[in-house]
Amino acid sequence: MDERLIHKSFSSRLQEARRMVSGYGVPAEVKGTSIYKLAEALESIHSRINNIRKECPSHRNEEQCVGDIDMTEEMQKYDLNGDGVLDEQERRIMLEDMRRKMEDEDAQRDSIRKMAWFALIGLLLYPFGIFLADAFAMGTAAQLIADIAPTYFASIAVLVSAFFGASAIAGKKKDS
Repeated sequence: MDERLIHKSFSSRLQEARRMVSGYGVPAEVKGTSIYKLAEALESIHSRINNIRKECPSHRNEEQCVGDIDMTEEMQKYDLNGDGVLDEQERRIMLEDMRRKMEDEDAQRDSIRKMAWFALIGLLLYPFGIFLADAFAMGTAAQLIADIAPTYFASIAVLVSAFFGASAIAGKKKDS
């Protein structure tokens, strides 16, 4: 079938469905069809465009008014002048704030990773330190290091688990 014939057939069916959507009498057999849903979406888009045109004065660019549609609560924090539209300066502020938050989260992940590696290396090298002290004939030092080993291992475990627990709780609060 020719592409133009398909387009013409589809366009005429879509226009017919659009007329049905805008009218009051919609047959029950048409309501559940995909063409009806498409016509509803198209009608919604047309009404949004018309609302934007009504709200925007002729000297103003319509693209500036698009920001007030579906403006999230997060975006409303950056609407400094309270007009319901994020202008270019407000968008830059929002993007800069988002960039800084991402950098902070990245730095926090890096510090967690460094702390975990430092604790792991310390836990692995601690027995080696006892062995070295004993090998260099420092029996008293080896005994002192060995005596505080349980305290060292417990404190490192508590420190790491508390830090990871706090991070997990903060992550859950952020998600909800």
